[in-house]
Amino acid sequence: MIFLLSWIKEFVYFNYNINNLFNNIGIEILSIKKIYPINYNYNKNIILGKIFNINKINNIYKIQIKTKNNKIISVYNKKYIKKNIKILIEKINNNYLIVCKENDYDYIIKTNIPHNISYLSYYYYLSREIYSYLKYNNIKTKIININKIKIKFLNLINFKIKSKNILYYNTFFIKNVKIIFSNFFIQKKLILSNIKPVNNIIDIKNIIIKEIGIPIEIIKLNNSKHKLIIKENNKNINFITENKNKIMLNKNIILYYNNFPIYYSNIINSYKNKIKINNKNNNLLICFSLYKKNKIRYIINKYNINNYITKIYNNIIILPNKYIYIYIFNKYLKILNININKINNVYYYKNYKIHNNIIKIKYSYIKKIIGIKISIKKILKILLILKYKIKFYNKKYIILINKNLFKNNINKKINIINDIIRFYGINNINQNKNNILINNTNYIYNKYLKIENIENKIINLLINYGFYQVINTPFIKSNELLNLKKKYLISLKDKTINKRTYLRNYLFIKMINNIIYNINRKINSIKIFEKGNIYIKKNNKIIEKKNIEILFTNKNKKYTLHYLYNILNLIIEKVGIKKYKKLIINNSKIFENKIILKYKNINIIKFGKLNNKYINNNIINQNIYLAIININNLFKIINYKINFIKYKPINKYQYFEKDLSFIIDNTIYFNNFNLLAKKQLKDKLINIYLIDIYKKNLPINKKSYTIRLIINNKYGKNKKYINNILLKLINLFKKKLNAKIKKII
Repeated sequence: MIFLLSWIKEFVYFNYNINNLFNNIGIEILSIKKIYPINYNYNKNIILGKIFNINKINNIYKIQIKTKNNKIISVYNKKYIKKNIKILIEKINNNYLIVCKENDYDYIIKTNIPHNISYLSYYYYLSREIYSYLKYNNIKTKIININKIKIKFLNLINFKIKSKNILYYNTFFIKNVKIIFSNFFIQKKLILSNIKPVNNIIDIKNIIIKEIGIPIEIIKLNNSKHKLIIKENNKNINFITENKNKIMLNKNIILYYNNFPIYYSNIINSYKNKIKINNKNNNLLICFSLYKKNKIRYIINKYNINNYITKIYNNIIILPNKYIYIYIFNKYLKILNININKINNVYYYKNYKIHNNIIKIKYSYIKKIIGIKISIKKILKILLILKYKIKFYNKKYIILINKNLFKNNINKKINIINDIIRFYGINNINQNKNNILINNTNYIYNKYLKIENIENKIINLLINYGFYQVINTPFIKSNELLNLKKKYLISLKDKTINKRTYLRNYLFIKMINNIIYNINRKINSIKIFEKGNIYIKKNNKIIEKKNIEILFTNKNKKYTLHYLYNILNLIIEKVGIKKYKKLIINNSKIFENKIILKYKNINIIKFGKLNNKYINNNIINQNIYLAIININNLFKIINYKINFIKYKPINKYQYFEKDLSFIIDNTIYFNNFNLLAKKQLKDKLINIYLIDIYKKNLPINKKSYTIRLIINNKYGKNKKYINNILLKLINLFKKKLNAKIKKII
């Protein structure tokens, strides 16, 4: 998810470190990039000027600006700007709008947002969460005040809804609108958010979706009689999309305008309703709509539809107070100079009830999960700031009521506790010896290296090799157990939940769903990893560990187990561990053949081909390879054994790989090649491993070995240097092992 810092600050004011702020509210920042305004020389409507005078009139500042041509322009602005500062102004018709300071900059923030707080993907709800956090910590902050806007009801259109799958429908009529290109201010927001500007109306639609996350339909009305009906069609219909693609629809929610299909379940627009740029006065109907999630998901999967509206339905559906989106809608209409004194409401429909979910949580349960006792006052303060309604509380328990639709996870106790942890602060939760929750990261402290730095190095290395990071919830249902024993799993008993849930003891359990999701969409080459905590029940105690787990699969067998081993070897080298043992175990529960990489008696990494009993063979017909990196053990080694890690400077030239194929006797094995190569090349050899064994069409006592050599390169693309190394090795293998060279690749 991409956010603009200036866009966030349109809703909430704060002067606080953005990195710390996002981490504290549970959002992981992937990168922060500083950017400057789009070059105004390419836009004729953008004018550069200098402020020379400011007057305050009824809480609005009249700012006088002098341009290069000594022309004086007056601009009205709510915020005060200092004198003698150069700013960019945009001319919209006969009015002027301040865009930004000349050398003003912004930040693009790339984030990962967990599914249980996916409502924070939208600016309005993110700003509310930021405001709540800063208010809890007594940090100076302000949030926009949304006043109630007067709505005039107009009965202009014959509108009917004949579908039980529609939860909400609110329509607004705008008259005499010219569809033109958006101004610089709107375009800048969209371009920096990776959204292509189209025209003023479509751009408003995209911006409102980014801000409040509610789907919008725009219907262009003609001069004929307006008859709108939404119903579930039982006949086959040839629906032609904006891109003029034909879809055969049956038993789907369709919006008809004068008996012509215009919208298909708020997902696809008809080509006859395409909003194009024109200089005419257009009558538009703006519809804020919400359909039942299950029905929409069924349609999305049936017709394999993928666009930004479907992404909203795949997240938690948000239905804000109607004044919020009317306020935002009105704000952007004013920016685009669309003159409407009052918003005209045409039709309002509501077919849902927010159930008052009542949940009882004991303080002892909160202490058991978190590991420490938090005062009742602090728990109540956090819950009130987060808009949880408290029905009753005493010294033993608290009873909550949910009236926020976007907080639909209130019936899960663990998610409420997660909110308490986020606001209380993970750094404030210090583990004691008497606590039930044992955090294995307590003893990990290194003067020279922090845990986060090493984790980031591993993650960056995986990303560089084309792996994608995924984030899944830490809870697994009983149908997702994948033949795992319940003995070591932590069960979460809850009367409000029909099915029992467990805390995961492996990350790959949920990651298999990510692979199934991609295979269903005909993506056969999948390389993913996840960083997270796992929980194991041992001797009636909950042990928390940190893992990074890697999964990859490829139908064309491009990537094999050797490829995974090569990456793991680089990870160990990156961390600074030089020597390690390799142990192969044939009988394993998770792997077909488990390979363990150890430093003395400490296991660092387990990897191998995933056992077929954990794979749904009806969906996945290809091998899946898994690696489990034990972060706790990795830092144990760094902290206690390696006093100081010396990093070698990075080589200018990339290492080179060569495959050599030999015909040898059956009595010779890979270890013979391994020992000879290490003696001959020493530091030049990075790695050597066996790729292929072949026995067909060869004499009985002969076999073919293909070996891959990864050799350090000091001289760039120097053929003599490479050829000399290979010739020495080939001659050595001929003399010592009686090996005949078959092929050099």
